[in-house]
Amino acid sequence: LSWACSKLMYVDSELTDTLTKACIEHMHEFQPANLANVIWSCAKLSNKSETLIDGLCGRSMGLIEEFNAQNLANTIWSIATLGFTITDKMEAFIEQSVLKISEFGPQSLANTSWAFAKMEQKFDELMAAISGEVQLKVDEFETQNLSNTAWAFA
Repeated sequence: LSWACSKLMYVDSELTDTLTKACIEHMHEFQPANLANVIWSCAKLSNKSETLIDGLCGRSMGLIEEFNAQNLANTIWSIATLGFTITDKMEAFIEQSVLKISEFGPQSLANTSWAFAKMEQKFDELMAAISGEVQLKVDEFETQNLSNTAWAFA
């Protein structure tokens, strides 16, 4: 439901509060796609509940090796969009992104590089991995992916 509201850009503060409480209550049941979708929804709807975001990031740590490239990129993008900065938990996202960088498509590469630039964080190993993958896949990039990636590396 949270994802659907985000896709529709439907903002209702009472519904957001209800969904936030339900997500916190059931977070222990979430799998990587659920975690990534909920945090993405928070970013799209500007739900900056620190309790929810911290909980989602904490739950992610136990499942981080199960995250696929899209889950990683969407979570990193969402954290940056919400205006949060790097925490100790982000190190695990960085490590997994480097390990799975060949699985990242153009949008995931663009979003991940944009997110770290937006957070004003430089992680040489990750940025080098992204750079190498961009060079291999640049012909697959759409205009928006190219401009976001160029901005991130500027």
